[in-house]
Amino acid sequence: MSNSTASGRFPLKVSEPLIRIVASEVFVLAAAAAITASPWFALILAADFALRSLVNPAWSPLRLIAKEAVLSFAKAGDRAVFYSPKRFAALIGFSLSLLALIGSTFGSAALATGGAGILALFSFLEAAFGFCAGCKIYGFLMRQGIIPTEWCPECVNL
Repeated sequence: MSNSTASGRFPLKVSEPLIRIVASEVFVLAAAAAITASPWFALILAADFALRSLVNPAWSPLRLIAKEAVLSFAKAGDRAVFYSPKRFAALIGFSLSLLALIGSTFGSAALATGGAGILALFSFLEAAFGFCAGCKIYGFLMRQGIIPTEWCPECVNL
Protein backbone atom coordinates (compact mmCIF):
# COMPACT_ATOMS: atom_id res chain seq x y z
CA MET A 1 0.00 0.00 0.00
CA SER A 2 2.19 2.83 1.23
CA ASN A 3 5.80 3.05 0.20
CA SER A 4 6.80 4.99 3.30
CA THR A 5 8.30 2.75 5.91
CA ALA A 6 8.24 2.75 9.66
CA SER A 7 11.52 0.87 10.04
CA GLY A 8 13.31 0.24 6.76
CA ARG A 9 11.76 -2.83 5.19
CA PHE A 10 8.43 -2.70 7.04
CA PRO A 11 5.66 -0.46 5.69
CA LEU A 12 3.96 2.20 7.78
CA LYS A 13 0.53 1.21 6.45
CA VAL A 14 -0.94 -1.71 4.53
CA SER A 15 -4.11 -2.40 2.57
CA GLU A 16 -6.89 -3.75 4.78
CA PRO A 17 -8.54 -5.71 1.92
CA LEU A 18 -5.18 -7.34 1.18
CA ILE A 19 -4.75 -8.24 4.86
CA ARG A 20 -8.21 -9.82 4.93
CA ILE A 21 -7.54 -11.86 1.80
CA VAL A 22 -4.24 -13.11 3.28
CA ALA A 23 -6.18 -14.00 6.44
CA SER A 24 -8.52 -16.11 4.27
CA GLU A 25 -5.53 -17.98 2.87
CA VAL A 26 -4.16 -18.48 6.38
CA PHE A 27 -7.54 -19.79 7.52
CA VAL A 28 -7.58 -22.45 4.79
CA LEU A 29 -4.02 -23.57 5.56
CA ALA A 30 -4.52 -23.48 9.34
CA ALA A 31 -7.77 -25.44 9.10
CA ALA A 32 -6.01 -28.02 6.92
CA ALA A 33 -3.15 -28.18 9.46
CA ALA A 34 -5.60 -28.64 12.33
CA ILE A 35 -7.58 -31.34 10.53
CA THR A 36 -4.67 -33.33 9.12
CA ALA A 37 -1.93 -32.57 11.69
CA SER A 38 0.39 -32.46 8.68
CA PRO A 39 3.69 -30.68 9.28
CA TRP A 40 3.64 -29.33 5.70
CA PHE A 41 0.74 -26.93 6.24
CA ALA A 42 2.27 -25.72 9.49
CA LEU A 43 5.67 -25.31 7.82
CA ILE A 44 4.19 -23.17 5.04
CA LEU A 45 2.40 -21.01 7.62
CA ALA A 46 5.46 -20.67 9.86
CA ALA A 47 7.67 -19.67 6.92
CA ASP A 48 5.15 -17.13 5.64
CA PHE A 49 4.59 -15.60 9.08
CA ALA A 50 8.36 -15.42 9.64
CA LEU A 51 8.76 -13.51 6.38
CA ARG A 52 5.93 -11.09 7.22
CA SER A 53 6.98 -10.42 10.81
CA LEU A 54 10.76 -10.82 10.87
CA VAL A 55 12.20 -10.35 7.38
CA ASN A 56 10.16 -8.40 4.83
CA PRO A 57 6.39 -8.64 4.31
CA ALA A 58 6.81 -8.00 0.58
CA TRP A 59 8.40 -11.48 0.31
CA SER A 60 5.39 -13.30 1.78
CA PRO A 61 4.08 -15.87 -0.73
CA LEU A 62 0.56 -15.59 0.69
CA ARG A 63 0.68 -11.81 0.29
CA LEU A 64 1.96 -12.14 -3.26
CA ILE A 65 -0.80 -14.60 -4.17
CA ALA A 66 -3.43 -12.38 -2.59
CA LYS A 67 -2.12 -9.26 -4.27
CA GLU A 68 -1.67 -10.69 -7.74
CA ALA A 69 -4.32 -13.37 -8.03
CA VAL A 70 -7.19 -12.10 -5.90
CA LEU A 71 -6.98 -8.41 -5.07
CA SER A 72 -6.56 -7.42 -8.71
CA PHE A 73 -9.99 -8.94 -9.43
CA ALA A 74 -11.70 -7.62 -6.31
CA LYS A 75 -12.65 -3.99 -6.68
CA ALA A 76 -12.96 -3.46 -2.93
CA GLY A 77 -12.22 -0.02 -1.57
CA ASP A 78 -8.63 0.17 -0.49
CA ARG A 79 -8.39 1.22 3.14
CA ALA A 80 -4.99 1.62 4.76
CA VAL A 81 -4.28 0.40 8.29
CA PHE A 82 -1.11 0.71 10.36
CA TYR A 83 1.32 -2.18 9.95
CA SER A 84 2.77 -2.23 13.50
CA PRO A 85 -0.18 -4.10 15.06
CA LYS A 86 -0.43 -6.36 11.99
CA ARG A 87 3.25 -7.23 12.40
CA PHE A 88 2.61 -8.04 16.06
CA ALA A 89 -0.33 -10.23 14.99
CA ALA A 90 1.96 -11.94 12.47
CA LEU A 91 4.41 -12.72 15.31
CA ILE A 92 1.54 -14.37 17.19
CA GLY A 93 0.70 -16.28 13.99
CA PHE A 94 4.32 -17.33 13.66
CA SER A 95 4.30 -18.62 17.26
CA LEU A 96 1.06 -20.56 16.77
CA SER A 97 2.17 -22.06 13.46
CA LEU A 98 5.51 -23.00 15.03
CA LEU A 99 3.62 -24.79 17.83
CA ALA A 100 1.57 -26.63 15.21
CA LEU A 101 4.74 -27.54 13.30
CA ILE A 102 6.49 -28.84 16.42
CA GLY A 103 3.41 -30.77 17.47
CA SER A 104 2.85 -32.35 14.07
CA THR A 105 6.55 -33.16 13.63
CA PHE A 106 6.97 -34.80 17.02
CA GLY A 107 3.61 -36.56 17.24
CA SER A 108 1.73 -34.30 19.64
CA ALA A 109 -1.71 -34.08 18.05
CA ALA A 110 -2.95 -31.79 20.84
CA LEU A 111 -0.19 -29.26 20.23
CA ALA A 112 -0.53 -29.49 16.44
CA THR A 113 -4.32 -29.18 16.46
CA GLY A 114 -4.36 -26.58 19.23
CA GLY A 115 -1.86 -24.21 17.59
CA ALA A 116 -3.41 -24.57 14.14
CA GLY A 117 -6.96 -24.38 15.52
CA ILE A 118 -6.35 -21.12 17.38
CA LEU A 119 -4.66 -19.73 14.28
CA ALA A 120 -7.64 -20.81 12.16
CA LEU A 121 -10.02 -19.06 14.55
CA PHE A 122 -8.01 -15.81 14.62
CA SER A 123 -7.59 -15.76 10.84
CA PHE A 124 -11.30 -16.45 10.32
CA LEU A 125 -12.21 -13.50 12.56
CA GLU A 126 -9.87 -11.24 10.57
CA ALA A 127 -11.01 -12.48 7.16
CA ALA A 128 -14.75 -12.49 7.85
CA PHE A 129 -15.22 -9.59 10.24
CA GLY A 130 -12.02 -7.52 10.12
CA PHE A 131 -11.44 -8.33 13.81
CA CYS A 132 -7.72 -8.67 14.53
CA ALA A 133 -7.15 -10.32 17.91
CA GLY A 134 -3.41 -9.58 17.74
CA CYS A 135 -4.16 -5.91 17.05
CA LYS A 136 -6.43 -5.76 20.12
CA ILE A 137 -3.66 -7.26 22.26
CA TYR A 138 -1.22 -4.75 20.74
CA GLY A 139 -3.48 -1.83 21.70
CA PHE A 140 -3.89 -3.23 25.21
CA LEU A 141 -0.11 -3.54 25.62
CA MET A 142 0.29 0.07 24.46
CA ARG A 143 -2.24 1.31 27.00
CA GLN A 144 -0.33 -0.61 29.69
CA GLY A 145 2.93 1.10 28.68
CA ILE A 146 4.57 -2.14 27.54
CA ILE A 147 4.72 -1.10 23.87
CA PRO A 148 5.78 2.52 23.22
CA THR A 149 2.95 4.68 21.87
CA GLU A 150 5.26 6.35 19.35
CA TRP A 151 5.37 3.07 17.40
CA CYS A 152 1.76 3.68 16.39
CA PRO A 153 0.02 6.69 17.98
CA GLU A 154 -3.33 5.75 16.45
CA CYS A 155 -3.11 2.20 17.79
CA VAL A 156 -3.62 3.22 21.41
CA ASN A 157 -7.38 3.13 20.80
CA LEU A 158 -7.39 -0.41 19.38
